Amino acid sequence: MALQFHPDVCPPSAKEESTRQFVELQKAYEPLSDPVSREWHDYELGLIESVRFQGKGAISHRVGNRRCSREVWEDQLSQLRQRSLLRM
Repeated sequence: MALQFHPDVCPPSAKEESTRQFVELQKAYEPLSDPVSREWHDYELGLIESVRFQGKGAISHRVGNRRCSREVWEDQLSQLRQRSLLRM
């Protein structure tokens, strides 16, 4: 999809719209490219699937099997701090 909406490969008449869509795709991909963010994303999807297919009682079972701990939150906070420092 990135190649489809990349501003360099689209016709000039669609450049503005394809640039907007390309930026949206890039924003969506960003958390998936980071291992910690990806793990959290997968965890949240797992919770949604548990509720959808197994009923609400499955949530506590799934949470116990996932790595959703203080370590994950500390990793995320550390990465956010690093990103903030880079922007300054």
